[in-house]
Amino acid sequence: MWICSYSLYIVSLCIRCGRLKTEAKKTAEILSRAYGKGKDYQNIIDKFLTKSIRQETKFTAYGFFVIDNSTLFKIISAVTTYLVILIQFKQLEESKND
Repeated sequence: MWICSYSLYIVSLCIRCGRLKTEAKKTAEILSRAYGKGKDYQNIIDKFLTKSIRQETKFTAYGFFVIDNSTLFKIISAVTTYLVILIQFKQLEESKND
């Protein structure tokens, strides 16, 4: 039961990070349209747009790994590999007992 709840939590986290990344790109697009409309904030908008173009938006787990849709695949593949190894060791143990 708890495995299902944690897996749903991880799936929702990956989806939310993807949506937030899309919204961040939309913010840069909106600011680029507002750039020429007023002289008051052009310097601030220019710095923000320069940084958003140069730096890719990504969410990390304290810098250890990037959280995105590939994270879910990596977790599933690691769990599957671990289960296969456990099954193989169990079969080896049963064959030694026989």
